[in-house]
Amino acid sequence: MKIIRTVFLSVILCLAMVLPVSVSANAGSTFYLVPHQDDELLTFGVSILRHLEVGHDVHLVLMTDGQSSAAIKSVNKKLKKNLTKKEFSAARTKEFKASAKALGVPEKNLHFYNYVDGKLKVGDVKKMVKEIQKKYLKARFKTMSYYDAHADHANAGKALQEMYNNGEVKDVRFYLKSSQFKSKYKMITYDKYNKAFKPKLVAGVKSYNTWNPSKGYYAIGYTSVPGSMKYLLSTPESKYHKPNYKLKQ
Repeated sequence: MKIIRTVFLSVILCLAMVLPVSVSANAGSTFYLVPHQDDELLTFGVSILRHLEVGHDVHLVLMTDGQSSAAIKSVNKKLKKNLTKKEFSAARTKEFKASAKALGVPEKNLHFYNYVDGKLKVGDVKKMVKEIQKKYLKARFKTMSYYDAHADHANAGKALQEMYNNGEVKDVRFYLKSSQFKSKYKMITYDKYNKAFKPKLVAGVKSYNTWNPSKGYYAIGYTSVPGSMKYLLSTPESKYHKPNYKLKQ
């Protein structure tokens, strides 16, 4: 009996050495489809921290270059010179990377697509999702709500909604900006907040409020939406609705 057991274990070991590792091993991967630099913090911040806390393999997908932010005018005025759109985009992405690090997302889990800010299409988002699914078969996806007023945000939500209804994705959530849908709306869910998240959220805001031109930091995110940054720290939350949610006021 001992010999049989030894032979059986040897066969299993040999198979493990020669058989390819299935990509389904990445079943714990959660992908946040982030339209612009700062959405990962302002909209998904608490959610990201919560998912990291419970052991998810969190990935951030920055979908656009962020060149269209009106904050460039204020930054150029303070800087007393004009950044090119390419320089401005690079600076915004630098803030995004610092924010991701503050939240605890490893750099290897950051993905960049650089679609033109303001021109993100539903088809673009679907293409990204399909590329991700080639490696992560059971990936979960989270993005902005299809009710969002910003076209890039809404199109990301529309893409996931259509793919969900077509059976192309199974686990999706649609997140809302802090200004959207108060608790009086039904079927809105909040990711669980832990007070221990606060220092990381503060560090994330600092990533967007650092002025150090010599190192390529221009406080772009904070200049763009100071009210949203302050609201995040006073009322830290990430709220979402599930697929096929119908807005009823």
